[in-house]
Amino acid sequence: MALVRRGGAPSVNTLEATQMINRQDALLLDVREQAEFAQSHILNSRALPCRSWTLALRYREVQDKPVIVYCASGNRSSALRDAA
Repeated sequence: MALVRRGGAPSVNTLEATQMINRQDALLLDVREQAEFAQSHILNSRALPCRSWTLALRYREVQDKPVIVYCASGNRSSALRDAA
């Protein structure tokens, strides 16, 4: 998983992500393709395929809460984090 903050941020582990979701109402974005999301996804996550990353960056700007981005291997979420 990759956490997106202004200026980028380090990856977070599962425990940190769970705490952010529970304590800070973090927004969870799944940047895998729609078919991958349809197969399985984390409860309450939102699908936002990598081709929609411009929209994902808008989430970062309009949300008052942390945004956690994830994918299958970490490559797509890391790429988005680095672009943020």
